[in-house]
Amino acid sequence: MRYPFHFFVRLLFVFALLSSCAMAQVDPLRVGYIEARPFTWIEEGELHGITQSIWQQVAMQSGIATQYINLGVSPNAGLQALERGEVDVLIAPLAVTYKRLQKVDFSRPYFINQVGVVLKNKPMNPVFFLARLLDRLLVKELLITLGLFLLFVHIYWLIRRRVSSELHERYWPGITNALWFSFSHLISKSELYNPRHWIDKGFMFLWLTFALVFVSTVFGIITSSLTMTLSEMDRVQHLQKGDLENMTVGVLEGSQNYHVSKKYVHKVVREQTYEALFKDLQDETIQAIIMDQVIAQEYLRSHPQTKAIIAALHLDSQEFAFALQKNSPYLQDIDLQITRLQDSGQIEAICRTQVGPFAHACQL
Repeated sequence: MRYPFHFFVRLLFVFALLSSCAMAQVDPLRVGYIEARPFTWIEEGELHGITQSIWQQVAMQSGIATQYINLGVSPNAGLQALERGEVDVLIAPLAVTYKRLQKVDFSRPYFINQVGVVLKNKPMNPVFFLARLLDRLLVKELLITLGLFLLFVHIYWLIRRRVSSELHERYWPGITNALWFSFSHLISKSELYNPRHWIDKGFMFLWLTFALVFVSTVFGIITSSLTMTLSEMDRVQHLQKGDLENMTVGVLEGSQNYHVSKKYVHKVVREQTYEALFKDLQDETIQAIIMDQVIAQEYLRSHPQTKAIIAALHLDSQEFAFALQKNSPYLQDIDLQITRLQDSGQIEAICRTQVGPFAHACQL
């Protein structure tokens, strides 16, 4: 049986059409994510965040269908899932490092992260403040000054007791009166300031000299101690990297910040969640948390009851990027789309709506 030529042409056309349809029905890309607000988080069943918004723009321009897969909160656990082939892409606040580059590929970075320190915010409690002040007072110098003052009181009593009816000749009543007169003469006009005899004039000179030295010394000691106490309590502004050495510091398990902390800290506690870290901080199991500043800011904003504050200390800078399986065919197109979004200012606009003052971190 012979078939006409146009029959074979139609058959070839149908075959090509079916093949193209089959090719179009590609499985969606499996995109794993790590929960870390403001980069990726779930709200009312929907995925939100800086990283998700950027990926959504990349996927839309590249025509990539996406299936999101929750991989918890540990960046290292997410990378292990990527290495095992459980996901095709990992979107998260994921720092690019040499060791990670040996196992997976990274896209063009979209965010410059700053690693900082979170401390417990201790309010100015009067009892705590007084205890710190007394602890800081220069006790030795204060005792010496008070001793000299008492010596002057004794000299005053010995000289004036025979000519003044106000000073008792017996020791304890007389010293008590002399002590009171000495203090009152510091702030009021008395007979000491109207000498009639040369002895009184010499005595007045000694008294004025000592009074000036006494008052200046006491106020100097108190002012110095007060300044040192306030400086110690204001650790947020004065914290230095060297201060971390003797602290117990907490970090998130599986994050790059563990390696950052080991540069400055001897004792590091690793927790599975940020909630556990901040609980340790409130319970004073740890003295500080080393974490990404933008994540710390967002956590404190969404948990206003947490008594903590971000210190003015910068420990490290990191580049955040998407992670893909080694030799992924999607890498070049993803880089192209990220570059397009950066050049058009869209990534910076996304950051501005999500993190406000940290939007400059997206200006790559």
